[in-house]
Amino acid sequence: MENQDFEIGIKATWFLVIGNLLFTIAGAFAKIEHWGYSQVLLSIGLILFLSTLVIMVRDINRSKIHDKEFWIMFILPFISPILYVTRRTKMIKLRRKFGH
Repeated sequence: MENQDFEIGIKATWFLVIGNLLFTIAGAFAKIEHWGYSQVLLSIGLILFLSTLVIMVRDINRSKIHDKEFWIMFILPFISPILYVTRRTKMIKLRRKFGH
């Protein structure tokens, strides 16, 4: 299967990943400062994280990327999407090189 891009596009995926981090950080800061809308920011961050996670898991299964368990059960789940998006192309090339 020749897939070079995510199902929804790499730009949209980066938008979700960066938005997830920004809303989570802003929500955590707002929670520390006891702002009234901190829960809204954290909820938006969680929704973006879950949508990124769904896209990531679907792409892992579709691309037949090696070490699926590592990416799905990553120890730092909020950093996992950033690492996956940046390493995805290299992992696909390695899979093709070694014929897995």
